[in-house]
Amino acid sequence: EIRLSLVGSEMCIRDRYDVVMINKGRADNIQVGDVLTVSRKNVSAQEADYELPIESVGQVMIFKVYEKVSSALIISSEKPIRVFDSVVSP
Repeated sequence: EIRLSLVGSEMCIRDRYDVVMINKGRADNIQVGDVLTVSRKNVSAQEADYELPIESVGQVMIFKVYEKVSSALIISSEKPIRVFDSVVSP
């Protein structure tokens, strides 16, 4: 699973064109230009006794790829993007 890390000390960001890091890179077939969907489990669902669908909260585009990590720009966000949100192919 691909996880998201934020650049800087903020725990969540929302602004378009802010930079985030993901924990996958060239070794995982990530390429410049890839557009990935940021998603998470619904906060209220984390405490529930049943499983709710994962919600999409935005999209990022990869602009720099290293061997094991990548940098991405937030290109859209419907809710604040948080550290450890999941990132998946749309």
